[in-house]
Amino acid sequence: MKEELHAAKLRQAEARANYAELEDYMKRTMEAPMPGEGRVDIEQIHQVMLAAIRIANAQERANKQQTAA
Repeated sequence: MKEELHAAKLRQAEARANYAELEDYMKRTMEAPMPGEGRVDIEQIHQVMLAAIRIANAQERANKQQTAA
């Protein structure tokens, strides 16, 4: 009984690892359609969005500092 439970837990852990690997692969290979013939990798979109958020946060901090002064 103990061996069966252990084997089931191992199978479950392996299934979770396989799913995580598949999900990672899908995220890396997903592409977003763009106007025209080009396609952009989802990782590039992620980097652009992070940069835009950083810029917006910096502008907001600068505006707060100006109004506080």
